[in-house]
Amino acid sequence: MRNCSWLIFSLLLALCFSSCKNDEVLSPSIQLEFINGTTNNDGLLQTITIDNGTVLKVNQDKTNSKFDPDITKRMIANIEQLPNHFSNIYALANVISGNPVSEKDFADGIKTDPVDLLSIWQGGNYVNMVLLVKVNNEKHNFHFIEQSKEEVAPGKVVVHVMLYHDANTTEPLFNVRRAYLSIPVNQYFDDNTSEVQLNFSYNSYTDGVVNCKPYLFKK
Repeated sequence: MRNCSWLIFSLLLALCFSSCKNDEVLSPSIQLEFINGTTNNDGLLQTITIDNGTVLKVNQDKTNSKFDPDITKRMIANIEQLPNHFSNIYALANVISGNPVSEKDFADGIKTDPVDLLSIWQGGNYVNMVLLVKVNNEKHNFHFIEQSKEEVAPGKVVVHVMLYHDANTTEPLFNVRRAYLSIPVNQYFDDNTSEVQLNFSYNSYTDGVVNCKPYLFKK
């Protein structure tokens, strides 16, 4: 069985959102958005793409963040849209976003420790979500389990995805933090597939396994 440890995304939930280092008050023109950020040769954000398809050049990143050079990274950000397709960034946080993988690819087995779902929605070619996770000081691991994929009609594929969550502890958890995740669906489109229905489920603290409404994507 192939080891999938390199695929599992870890999140230390003690610090979920890094904001500006000063105490300026954010104006009403500043939006909270899930974005894809592209870096330049120096690892600085050069452009950001909002889920509605809007591409903005970065005028100023007030978080002074630096990443690996020449990559595209999924994030959540407080942004201000400026004239001429420019933007200022006031806060950034990582979004866990990896292609769902088969159950057999998890060498150590499937973990579905519970979470609470604060919100979930379709944005661009993603299903975005905000989770409430009970924590102490441990590192939580997340991924997406592809439970099944079936072509139900010519050009249409239905995918069932469940949340992988390893809390890495059996001790009682008393604090609650937010986690930001996105399920990408681009990988399910090809020359023969023009429509993808994604069904998502997760294990909740109070209700057991919860099945969310289907999300339909078209090429």
